[in-house]
Amino acid sequence: MTYVLERIVNDEFIFIERSEYPEWIYKDYILGKEISENFEFTLFNDDPKKMIGDIIGGISPFTIVSSKFKEILESISESELKFYPAKLKHTFNSEIENVWVLQVLNIIDAFDWENSKYNAVIWDDEKDDFITLNNTKISNYDAEILESITLKKIYQLSLKDEVLISSPHIFRIKKRASLIFIDDIIKKVINKHKLIGVNTILVENYYEI
Repeated sequence: MTYVLERIVNDEFIFIERSEYPEWIYKDYILGKEISENFEFTLFNDDPKKMIGDIIGGISPFTIVSSKFKEILESISESELKFYPAKLKHTFNSEIENVWVLQVLNIIDAFDWENSKYNAVIWDDEKDDFITLNNTKISNYDAEILESITLKKIYQLSLKDEVLISSPHIFRIKKRASLIFIDDIIKKVINKHKLIGVNTILVENYYEI
């Protein structure tokens, strides 16, 4: 089975309030390009009693993990990942170290246009405007057209079975590279080590509000 890997955001865990990085850094991060950046994030309502999750939640497009989670992932999929050291700053100037920005290098073409439900847009030269493709069946479009489609929201997610057969343990997908996917092996290890602040959702149960 395949799962979406998510962070849990609630009052029990520390929460990132600010992530002030230019858009190009995030694009390079998503595309798996090398990043030479010192990552530092500001925490919100920094109560020392709050727990530090093994994935840190908050207002940040980056996936930030604990050293424990880093070691687990490296033991399974070291060649598929990069980790960048990060700091979490409290408003009273103390810092939390030993956390890492996780970069997933594998990006595969697995989005199933035929069986997913979604809202998407594409530029129409004749109308000189975007047109909406709500749940339109576009799987027969050629690769160039599919590449130009912007996926706005997913109501029901499906991935291509033929691609998943040979997929790595952890990966991203084209058209929604912000999501991280894991297989049963990583899911079982997460449960075994009782990682906190981590949520896994079966692909068929994933949707966006």
